Amino acid sequence: MKKYGLILFFSSWLCHAFAQGFTIEIPKKTNAFTSTFLKVLNDAGDDFKHIKGKQINQRDTIHLASNTFKTSIAIAGSTYGRIVTDSTIYAEYYFGDYEQMQEAFAAYDLLEKNLSTAFENRSFLKDYHLDTNGTVVRLEKIAYCTNRGFYHFNIALQIIRLLHNGKFRILLQIYNGKPQFYYRIFKNEPVGSFNMVNILRSNLTALQTRDVTTCPLTIPPFKCLGKRVINDTIFISYQKPDFDDYFTVRTEFDVYLSNIRTSLGSDYVFYSVPCPSEGPVFKRWAFVQVKDLENYKRKTILLSLVASPEPMLTDYGYKKQYAIMLEFAY
Repeated sequence: MKKYGLILFFSSWLCHAFAQGFTIEIPKKTNAFTSTFLKVLNDAGDDFKHIKGKQINQRDTIHLASNTFKTSIAIAGSTYGRIVTDSTIYAEYYFGDYEQMQEAFAAYDLLEKNLSTAFENRSFLKDYHLDTNGTVVRLEKIAYCTNRGFYHFNIALQIIRLLHNGKFRILLQIYNGKPQFYYRIFKNEPVGSFNMVNILRSNLTALQTRDVTTCPLTIPPFKCLGKRVINDTIFISYQKPDFDDYFTVRTEFDVYLSNIRTSLGSDYVFYSVPCPSEGPVFKRWAFVQVKDLENYKRKTILLSLVASPEPMLTDYGYKKQYAIMLEFAY
């Protein structure tokens, strides 16, 4: 079992090494804001290398330890734009400094409306409801939506209070990288096993408790592999082994995937973790609560289709075996 656990840990790292695409088509007939904003957003996956200009050498009072660069695209309506590189890379655009908070809020609402129009009203907003007496007065993170789900938040819209003069500045930040896509869980999902659905639905809290020493309950037809700890993450692992046919294990895997979706409901989303075609993990889906998407220590449910570490000896030689893993990580 130790050998199996090590293989799964290494393969989980491999799975995360593969990125996915993220591009939004720019309409042929559109306004200047939508056109320029989407051009910048679509370059985020390439770390803005197509719009990144010369380095700005003058001292920056905000980004003291960061490198800043000019940008070749000015988003319509912005007063200034730059690329900032520190622990991450992002494009940052100013949309005015205002004497009064009410003026800043009105301009902020207009910019938010323009962003919604650029996304054709397909956006998912997370409002942080900050104390207006602080340095950051207002903050929202924005994700692009499709009919099936949404991408991870990669846009921030905020109002900051400038300490040197007390004015209110509106900032639009677009973060680099190719954001993870999350699938929504809809009502009336097909059910393959009411028994499994009921067990998971009724016992999620017990399955995600840190002080357990082994599997806290039985989840037929899975077998308990117990508890393991990798770095600062605890895994409670279950397994259904001994599949010798990929088509059969793939079919059962899809049934359990449907069962888990039905168990969790719309408070959760799920996403595919890309894996190398040669294995040993061939498919992996992760489930998280929407409210925990930006939580580093979020509780995650993993369903994986894996190759067993040792093939089975048959009359025709060695044959690969497969297993389905169900794990609760926190």
